[in-house]
Amino acid sequence: MPTVSDRLLQRAVARILEAVFEADFLECSHGFRPGRNPHHAVQALRVQIVTKKVMQVFEADIRSYFTRINRQWLRKMVAHRIADPVILSLIGKWLNAGAMQNGVIVHTEEGTPQGGPISPVLSNIYLHFLLDL
Repeated sequence: MPTVSDRLLQRAVARILEAVFEADFLECSHGFRPGRNPHHAVQALRVQIVTKKVMQVFEADIRSYFTRINRQWLRKMVAHRIADPVILSLIGKWLNAGAMQNGVIVHTEEGTPQGGPISPVLSNIYLHFLLDL
């Protein structure tokens, strides 16, 4: 869990990332998006079913998603739209910070900081590049 000062800084960077990437995200994507929730997703699906021919519906709860994100790819995905070296450096530090387990800091090779305000937008960026493009 990030410290209070890290949480504030992560929230600020998350807002910047949302402002930049939100315009890129597909309308049909609802997870972790500002102003959207599961009810909006169900309503959008209902409209699609009533107004258009729907062949498939995809619902996913990706197991261990946040802990399995490839950090190198994620950093490249963020750098695709963000050029500020300070922001990129902060994101890199948060991704590599490790997590406290039983009083010991454990470093991993993949994943995003769980419980941090930056994680939802980073996960959306990752999924956008992997699934939407």
